[in-house]
Amino acid sequence: MSVPEETRTKYASGPKAAVIDCVSKGVYKVLGKGELPKQPVVVKAKFFSKLAEKKIKAVGGACLLVA
Repeated sequence: MSVPEETRTKYASGPKAAVIDCVSKGVYKVLGKGELPKQPVVVKAKFFSKLAEKKIKAVGGACLLVA
């Protein structure tokens, strides 16, 4: 799953972080295989791998567990 370019540019200049709700897209576990933009993101999912959590937090983002 990737973040659209218009979403990246919208949140790049502002103080707010983009929120990515993986569960609503049918993704329940976030793995750390891909790359993230250099801006903070808030990711909502049921499960996170340790690598995914490390990468998200490294860019100033947050991992939110949802039921």
